[in-house]
Amino acid sequence: MELDTELLRLIKRKRIDEIENEWFSRLESNPEDTEWFVEVARGMCAAKTRAKMAELIALRADALAEKQLWKDALDALAEGVRLSPQDQGLRTKTIEILRARHADREDLEEVLELFALEEATDPVRVFTNLRDWLRFERDAGFFLFGKGLGKVVATNLGLQKVTVRFEKGGSLVARADEAKRLITHIPENHFMMERLSDPDRIRELAKADPGEILREVFAVFHRPLSAGEIRECLTGVVEGAKWTSWWARARKHPQLLPARGRKNAFAWSHSPDAAEDAILVEFEGAPLAVRVELARKHARRGGRVKDVLIAGLREDLSRCSDELSRESLEMDCLLEELASDHEAVFPLESILAREDGPEILSSLPDRRHREAFHRRIRKICPDDWPTLHRTLFFAETDYRLMSALYDELLTEGPEGSADRLVADALAVPRRRPHGFVWVTRQVLARDELKSRATLGLISRILDALELPEFKTLRTPLREHFEEDGLAFAVFDMGGRAEADRLLSTLDSAGGLEDHRKTTLRRKIFRAYPDIRKRKSEDSFHATMEAVEAKRAELDDLVKVQIPQNAEAIRIAREEGDLRENFEYHAARQKHELLNTRAAQLDRDLRRVRVIDRSSVDVGSIAVGTTATLAPTDGGDSIEVTILGPWDSDPDARVFSHLSDLALGLLGTATGEGVDLEEKSYRVESIRVASQLS
Repeated sequence: MELDTELLRLIKRKRIDEIENEWFSRLESNPEDTEWFVEVARGMCAAKTRAKMAELIALRADALAEKQLWKDALDALAEGVRLSPQDQGLRTKTIEILRARHADREDLEEVLELFALEEATDPVRVFTNLRDWLRFERDAGFFLFGKGLGKVVATNLGLQKVTVRFEKGGSLVARADEAKRLITHIPENHFMMERLSDPDRIRELAKADPGEILREVFAVFHRPLSAGEIRECLTGVVEGAKWTSWWARARKHPQLLPARGRKNAFAWSHSPDAAEDAILVEFEGAPLAVRVELARKHARRGGRVKDVLIAGLREDLSRCSDELSRESLEMDCLLEELASDHEAVFPLESILAREDGPEILSSLPDRRHREAFHRRIRKICPDDWPTLHRTLFFAETDYRLMSALYDELLTEGPEGSADRLVADALAVPRRRPHGFVWVTRQVLARDELKSRATLGLISRILDALELPEFKTLRTPLREHFEEDGLAFAVFDMGGRAEADRLLSTLDSAGGLEDHRKTTLRRKIFRAYPDIRKRKSEDSFHATMEAVEAKRAELDDLVKVQIPQNAEAIRIAREEGDLRENFEYHAARQKHELLNTRAAQLDRDLRRVRVIDRSSVDVGSIAVGTTATLAPTDGGDSIEVTILGPWDSDPDARVFSHLSDLALGLLGTATGEGVDLEEKSYRVESIRVASQLS
C-alpha cells in the first residue's frame, strides 16, 4: 500500500511527535492493519529514525499481545529486528512477548538460553529459528500432504529434532529445519485443529460457510492449492460423497480464483472486489489465447465481470470470424453459452466439411463443448459418422469422451468397427498414444477387451514408457504396475512360464521405477521361489568403481596370470615324467582355477548393470540409495545403503540388493516403517548413495 502524502512528508522531515500521534491513532482504531504499520516503519528506517521506530514497534507488539494476537505481535517484532538488527530493546521485547505467549511451557527458559537472541550476532536468523522451534511444542498441530494432520509427540532440543505423529498413520522424525520445509504449522484455533475436539461444530461451519473454511485453509499454506489438496485439508469435515456437492458450492465463492501460472490450482483473494479487479486487469492486457481462457473460467461469475468478458469476446471474435481456429471456435462456443442473443459463427456442418475440422474440434479445451459437438455428429453425418468417430477418438485426450465415442461405435457402428479401432490403437502405440493409454485402462473393465490383457500388452506398456510420445502419459501407464493393477492381473491369469517371461520383461524395462518393479517381483518370488533362486544368478547391479575393479582383475588374469601359468606348465612338462612332477600338477590345478575365475568374471561382466546416479529414484528405498532409519522406540538413527553384491560391506551397513535384508527394504518410502534385524524403524530420509558420486 501507499501512505498518504502528508504522512510521507512528516516521515521525511522527521516530525517525530506528529508521526507518533498518527501511530497511536491507528493503534487505537485498527492495530491489526499490519500493512500500514510496516510501511510507516520502513519509511522511518529510511529517514534514519530507527530508535523511535523500534520504540513504536515495541508499543504495537504490546497492544497486540494484550489482545492475545501473538502471531501479529511477533510478526511486528520480526519486521522491527529485520529493519534495525542492532536494537537491543526489540530483542528484549521479543523475549518478554515469548515468555507471555509460552508461559505454560516448561522448557522455555532452556530454549531461550540455547538460542540466546539477546547476544546473537545475526538476530534475524536466530529470531526465525527460535520462533520456528517454539512452534514445535508438544501437541502442536502440523500438516503434511499425504499424511494429513499430525501432532508433535516428542522434541529433542539438543539435537534440534522433532517427532510428529500423523492421523493417517506413521511418524516423521526430522531436524527442525527439515521439518519446517516438509510440514505446515496449524494454529490451535484453526478449524483443522478444532475438528479434533468438536467435529460436529466444524462440519456445520463448513456446510454453512464454505468461504470461511477456504479462507482458513489458504491462510496457513500461503500458496495456490489444487482441489485435491484442499480436499485433503478437509479430512473429517467434508467426507465421501458430500465432497462433490460441497466443492461445487465452494468453488463459486467470489474470492476463490484459478491460480496464475499453475494449472488446476486455486488462490484466495482478500476481498470479492479485489478478485474481480484482478480478473479484469489480467483480461485487459492478455493475449488472445489467455483472454479466451480467462473468459472460460470467469464469465459465469456474472455481474460486471461477465459483461466485460462478453464484450471483449465479441470484439475479439469479430476480428477473426473469417478464420476457423481453436481460439475463434472456443469464443464462438462461449458466446453461444453465455449470451442468449449470439448466433453461431461456425456451424458444425462447416467445421466437418474441412479436412482439419475434427482436429480443431478435439483441440477445444472445454470438454463440454467437445461433447456437445460429438452428440450432433450422427444426425448431421448419418453416413460418415463412424469414420468421424474414429478420427475424433484418436484426436481426443479426455478418456471419458473417448469411452463415449467407442461405446457408440460398439453398439451402433458397423460390425467390427470398435474392434478394429482397438487393434489400431495397440498396433503402433507411438502413433496414437492417448488411444493406447485408453485401451490399457479399459482391458480389465470391459468384457470384450479382457482377452487383450496379455504379457504382450505389458511388454508394449513398458516399451511405451521409454518413448518420447508418452512423456506426459507415463503416470497412467505406471499405475498398471501398482498392486491390483493390470500387470498383477496378467500375472494372476498366467502360470509359471508366463511369470518367468514377465520377470524377464520387467528386468529389462528402463522406464519403470525400481520400487514398482520390486512390488511385482516380490509377488512373483513368493509364488515361484525357484524363479527367485535363478534370478539371483541373472543380472545384477554394481557401481562403476566395482565394475572397473572386476574388469582390471579379468584383464590381469587374461594378459598376465594365465600366460605366466601356461609358461610354467610348459617348463614343468619339459622336466620329464609327469606322474611324479609336482610342479606340473600344481601348475595344472592353478590353470583350472585361473580359467574358471576368468570365465566367471566374463559372465558376470556381461550380466552386470552399472548403477546410474542420474536415474536413481529417491522416492523410496532403491538400488543406489542410502536410507536413514530412526528406531521407533527411540535411540540413534542408522544408515543403510543398497548397492550391488560386488559393493556389499555388511559391517558398514552396505548391502547387496539381492540379499534378503535388502529385499525387505526396497520400495519403502520416507515415513513408512520397516523391520530390520528384529527391530522396528521408520524411514527418516532417502538420498543418493555417496558411493555413486
